[in-house]
Amino acid sequence: MNPCLFNRNFEPFLAYTFTLYGLKFISAGITAVIFSLESVFILILSVILFFVKINSPLHFILLLTGAMAGSIMVALPDINDRIDNITGYILIVAGVLSASFYVVISSRLIVNFEPVTLLTGQLTFSFILACFFIVLTGTSLQLPVESVFLVFLSGILQYFLAFCFYLYSLRWIPVHIAGAMLYFIPLVALLLSWFFLLEDISFIQGLGVFITILCVYILNKKYAIE
Repeated sequence: MNPCLFNRNFEPFLAYTFTLYGLKFISAGITAVIFSLESVFILILSVILFFVKINSPLHFILLLTGAMAGSIMVALPDINDRIDNITGYILIVAGVLSASFYVVISSRLIVNFEPVTLLTGQLTFSFILACFFIVLTGTSLQLPVESVFLVFLSGILQYFLAFCFYLYSLRWIPVHIAGAMLYFIPLVALLLSWFFLLEDISFIQGLGVFITILCVYILNKKYAIE
């Protein structure tokens, strides 16, 4: 199978389908923590599929673990309100694996394709698969009027801009470093909630932010030139 076509199956279609269904069973905080494993999966897949070599792998894994610990500390309040369901865990892990495959394969495809061209093909193929899925499952397309704007806005921010920026970044930094940057997702969500929603930030969360930023900074400083 053409690797470009193969890659389009993983993200956004599979990764987001699994994740969105998983969110019906477990909390967003637990989901964020599980998604912090994506950088680990990216590292493992890079080594297995493309034989990526990393100097001082033990130090890299320790820093990666530190960033993961910080991410977990940031998500602690939502974890305490979790809804345990094994189906949700399985779906979210499947989504993380799909996203990891997408990142690793895209890191090679981006050498031969313009990011916008690659993204357009991926999103178009995802749209076609989603249409087939809707027909097969009989899912309703009706949305509350007040949700339409949020759906379109999330499409621009989460799908188009996020993927576009990410694909461009893969031209300049190694894929395992790009994966480590994903630890910033719960941090940014926390800071935006504090700024726009006036939510409190606990000491543990603040410490988690500091640990994550420090570990990712050292990772970037030490390994980005490999």
